[in-house]
Amino acid sequence: VAGRPRPAGATLLLGACAGAACHSKDGADTGSGGAFTVEGVKVELVEGGEPALAAGAPVVVVAHGGQNPDAIPVSGPVAPRDSGFVQLYLDLPGGEGTEGTDDARGPEARAALASVLRYAAGEIADDAGRTLADRAALPLADLPVMLHGQSNGGNLAVATLADPDLALPEVGCLSTFETPISAQVITAELGTPGLPNPNYAEGSCTWSAEAGLVCAVNYGAIGWAPEAAKADGTEGAVFFDLDGDGAYEDGRDLAIWGARLDQDDGERLFLSPQLAEAAADLGVPGLAGADEADAFWAEREASRQVAAMVARWPDLPVMVLGTAADHGSGAPDHPHVTGLVHALVASGAAWAKLNPDAATMEEAFGDAGNWTDYPANTPMDPGDPHVRMEPDEASLGLLQADYVRAALTELARRLEHDDWSPDLDAPLDP
Repeated sequence: VAGRPRPAGATLLLGACAGAACHSKDGADTGSGGAFTVEGVKVELVEGGEPALAAGAPVVVVAHGGQNPDAIPVSGPVAPRDSGFVQLYLDLPGGEGTEGTDDARGPEARAALASVLRYAAGEIADDAGRTLADRAALPLADLPVMLHGQSNGGNLAVATLADPDLALPEVGCLSTFETPISAQVITAELGTPGLPNPNYAEGSCTWSAEAGLVCAVNYGAIGWAPEAAKADGTEGAVFFDLDGDGAYEDGRDLAIWGARLDQDDGERLFLSPQLAEAAADLGVPGLAGADEADAFWAEREASRQVAAMVARWPDLPVMVLGTAADHGSGAPDHPHVTGLVHALVASGAAWAKLNPDAATMEEAFGDAGNWTDYPANTPMDPGDPHVRMEPDEASLGLLQADYVRAALTELARRLEHDDWSPDLDAPLDP
């Protein structure tokens, strides 16, 4: 990690802006509603506050979570407003104002993220001929681009960095927030925060480079509910019959919506390969078989892309964030969080750390002794019961965004000081 070259420009993805900080140096809107395009990709620049570093504002590119291709206008920033970072968000292909079709975070989405990374690094101009330096109001720190994957955005971030066909700039670091690193977690087969799945065997998840993260789930109590519906209009779901009455009831049974992709022969529904095999005889319209589902998820889940990412970026520092009350998964043992750290270490990553250093968290929020403090490359198995997550942010009056800001602040300072020590005795100077 030491001695990594620093190309001009830096990228960090954070919160939203307010007031004068929402405008570029020449007065053009760059905050919410101030979108522009980069190689056909719709982008929004968000900035505010004083630069996070004495040397200027780091630049962060954010890959947003969920399955929706749209992130703009930015309404739920991954770090607080006025954080002193220059942040870039993008709509993925198929989103409003971005060229291409929605491929459920496949090759087109990876190419779009690569374009924005190149723009963030100062390698290309936007479609109006303006560079990031032209648009940003804050002075840019001379650091490599930072990349943040929020939730499912972490899967896209890892897959993009692993893709050998993409031209990418130097990326200084990667951070992820509670990324569901395998199909079983992405589709919520392990349960949701409000509806855990008792059919998931806690502590059963294993990882390998070939299979990714695989967890033991009892698929004997599933059914097909064509009447199930989501607020976005999606109809029909395979479900776990948690109350055992043989019928689907919203809020009592666990619906698995999967990923849906329009193809020439109609919509295809992609469940995990394991659930797809179990549901083969349920008569689910458009259900992709186990082999098709396996191929679909292989290029979209971080757990099967992380080894290729490390091989391409052996010196890339990665910080993995996880809290006690996970925002999307009901698995009490957090196998997707510890599993990502495990996969990184097992793949030979130079620096992989669970959560910011305690010194960073104490500087930001006080509460000495309240924070996790695992040195980089601490060995841990998926779902390791001895590994503690950060306290639930809501219980402390904080937001997810506050934790993400702390992580990005530590990473930016480490980049500035070129300090990749496993543990910190005190917070680094800005």
